[in-house]
Amino acid sequence: MATSHPKAPANKRKYTKQHITFLKQTSVDMPIKSIRGGINLRKCLISAFKRNSLLLLVTLLTISAFIYYTVYTVILVKLLNPTLIEDFMNFLSANYPAKIPKPETHEFFMFVFMNNTRFYWNPLNMLVWIPLFGALIVGFSFLLNGVVIGAVAAMLGLKYGPLLPIVGLAPHGIIEVPAFIIQCTAILRWHITISTLLFNLIRGEKVEKAKVKEDLMDVVILSAISIFLLFIAALIETYITPSLIKLVEKNVEEFRLQSQPFQELLATLRQLKHDI
Repeated sequence: MATSHPKAPANKRKYTKQHITFLKQTSVDMPIKSIRGGINLRKCLISAFKRNSLLLLVTLLTISAFIYYTVYTVILVKLLNPTLIEDFMNFLSANYPAKIPKPETHEFFMFVFMNNTRFYWNPLNMLVWIPLFGALIVGFSFLLNGVVIGAVAAMLGLKYGPLLPIVGLAPHGIIEVPAFIIQCTAILRWHITISTLLFNLIRGEKVEKAKVKEDLMDVVILSAISIFLLFIAALIETYITPSLIKLVEKNVEEFRLQSQPFQELLATLRQLKHDI
């Protein structure tokens, strides 16, 4: 005679089904969604760079050219008139006093970071986002930035040798310069998109909404990347670069003897770069 087993309570079977469903969602569905989300984010980043690769390249070549020719010009002037660069540096130190916080402080970090991201929050600098007119401002600003970087590198190199400007500029510069290039590309993409949209509306032509949306998303993505990189660069410039400079000054007699003039000059050039 077969023995009949009592049926499990209904609420137990219901709990088991819910439990299995929950396990499926947490162990299978959610990781898959997370992976897909990560892949989509990565695809968006890659696509944004691919779509704007030409702008990135043009910006890179332009800024690099201005840095190169500025360095070349400073060296040429130094060879033709050795005292002119020295007189110019003394003039800056005497007539353009630095007003920035001391390095390795939170105030200095905020000064550097807020200055480098000023196009996103400073009302006066946000004029660069005005279609057409702003493109001229941002072009002039970034080219002038390239000139300042080249001049700083050349003048410090001629006065203190190549090691000190490398230590003083390279650690944060390898992140800061690409961030500026991406930032400039984002602003240029904004101008191209908005100007094209306005021209199409004025002429009564069809507006490709999907293309406009895609381009504006590129502006957001590139801007976010540039802000993140500038944040990292500001941290390095605040807390790592000064320590490297001190290390060089301690181990090289020539730098140690000229430590105070170097610090004053570097502060002056930083202030000049900020105001520009």
